[in-house]
Amino acid sequence: MVSPQKALPVYASKKEILKAISSNTVTIVVGATGSGKTTQIPQYLLELSEKDKILCTQPRRVAAISIAHRVAEERNCEIGSLVGYSVRFDDKTSSETRLKYATDGMVIRELANDHILSRYKYLLIDEAHERTVATDVLLGVARQLAEQRTDSIRIIIMSATLDVDVFSAFFASAAPAEIDIPGRTFEVAHYYVNRPEPDYTEAAFAAVVQVHENEPRGDILVFMTGQEDIVGLATQLRELAKEVRLKSKDGDDLWVVPLFSALPYDQQRLVFKPTPKGMRKVVIATNIAEASITIPNLTYVIDSGLVKQRRFDPHTLFDTLSTVPISKASVRQRSGRAGRVGPGKVFHLYTRGGFLGLEDHTDPEIVRCDLAGQYLQLLAAGRNVLAFPFISPPPTDTKRTALRLLLKLGAIQHDSTVDPADATAMPFVLTDVGTKLAKFPLEPNHAMSLIAAHELGCLAGVLTVMSMLSVDNILAPPHAAATDGDDDRVRSARAAYASPYGDHLTMMRLYNAWEGEKQPNHWCKGVQLNPANLKKAKLIRTQLEDVAKKNLVDSTAGLTQHSGLSEDARVLMALCRGMVDNIADRNGPAFEVRGTKQQVFIHPTSVLFRRNDVGEHLLFDEQVVTTKKYIRVVSKINAEWLVVDKRQ
Repeated sequence: MVSPQKALPVYASKKEILKAISSNTVTIVVGATGSGKTTQIPQYLLELSEKDKILCTQPRRVAAISIAHRVAEERNCEIGSLVGYSVRFDDKTSSETRLKYATDGMVIRELANDHILSRYKYLLIDEAHERTVATDVLLGVARQLAEQRTDSIRIIIMSATLDVDVFSAFFASAAPAEIDIPGRTFEVAHYYVNRPEPDYTEAAFAAVVQVHENEPRGDILVFMTGQEDIVGLATQLRELAKEVRLKSKDGDDLWVVPLFSALPYDQQRLVFKPTPKGMRKVVIATNIAEASITIPNLTYVIDSGLVKQRRFDPHTLFDTLSTVPISKASVRQRSGRAGRVGPGKVFHLYTRGGFLGLEDHTDPEIVRCDLAGQYLQLLAAGRNVLAFPFISPPPTDTKRTALRLLLKLGAIQHDSTVDPADATAMPFVLTDVGTKLAKFPLEPNHAMSLIAAHELGCLAGVLTVMSMLSVDNILAPPHAAATDGDDDRVRSARAAYASPYGDHLTMMRLYNAWEGEKQPNHWCKGVQLNPANLKKAKLIRTQLEDVAKKNLVDSTAGLTQHSGLSEDARVLMALCRGMVDNIADRNGPAFEVRGTKQQVFIHPTSVLFRRNDVGEHLLFDEQVVTTKKYIRVVSKINAEWLVVDKRQ
């Protein structure tokens, strides 16, 4: 009997792949999701040597963790021994680890301590087509490594759908080899709605019910935009199934499994478990299920045609999270999930004309995101950010804005030794502050708040705030289907913990209350918070505290200067010192973001929403756009807490 690994399409190309890798510094491998490239090619490399180390990158933490567990299971070893993983706030590796799966961002951070990744013989950059900003940065690093370590590194670029010509041109100096792994696909039928759907969540709900009741056996994958609408749809389906005992035409019950990045790993793993007899599994997922992971036994796909996308405006300094249409390339990726085990069907919740009007490809993230964090990491890795080889050069205004913020934070300073006439020379150097900022797995402004908190003697409080900000939707209502009445009940339950200053200190109070509870799960139910999110926040807080202890020298200068302020006030002052561009000033009934003409409103999830005593100045964590422009996680602040930037 043929083993499952040998039955994968990639196995037929094993000899060709290994020959190409051994003969070329760069190899480009294209293989459909499910072909086995991500799990098998690194294992083929393990078999070539008993000492060479292999690093395989993933754009998403869910994929890095799940793939590492799968490969460890196939190698019959404990996770963290021969096979391990490294993602933000979670590292399962040891001195024994020879094959490490890691997010692109973690590899970029690793470069700060090892500029040329000298410990690795093989660097595999997987899902390169997703073109996240971290992936693009890593591709630039890979090109530099291909030139620097010609005889000692092998670079493998892997993707389910890749424009080979673009990547081959980018690595042209290394004369890359190209390998195409034939996939196994079956015919997929496409169905579109006759008119645009006004509410994609309701349309998805109706589509799941229709497929379950009328279509033959086979699991369902639903693409939604994020945690809130996934949890909302899952709740609706479970409630309906409980009320009316939803049955398929074959008599199967419905098994609802959500999938998004904030879920604990044990819940994420449910999507890979075989569907029990007498059940039909419906997976409700973000776009992580497009290509990063392989879910077995899918026959039906329901596609909302939407995705949550961040876009940074270097002029207004707003990093906006919006729900936008996907591209035709993403439609093809999503549709392909239905044709892996047999003929499938895709139900598009948009019209045929809507599909034809989509862009061919999604813009690479690097042309629409803030680069301050990436620039800081590249500088820490000894790279010249002005001469760095990006496969898609970011906009000039975005580069300038990133450098401006790093200058404002004191992370970089002008290098007086550089010749101004040399256009390729790096005119900035990393400061001691910048070196400290780069140690934290946070954006530079959040890391700066921790440094300021240490000086102001309120590090414990800001560590708590930052750990809570690192957990998704901590102040949001229970699910997207919540009514105004649900919102009111949430606010009422949390009223005892609400700070008059606003959300940041409310988060701190909620965390402290949870940590002191003898029955934390019961308490979470009362205030409608997810205990798993709070446990994750505690883990993050512990790791941030460890970084702070290693990198921050004792200082009480700020504490002495501001000894008359309460701890709450010093926490907010520290946050202001880091989040220097996140200040909004009163402008009539709304607020205006400082330095811009952007009018914004307090988000309905804020404890300050509909309050009349919010003052003249607000600190906020992020902006979102729905029916209008909102600022989320908001606190009222005093003008004297703000840092005056003399360079403005």
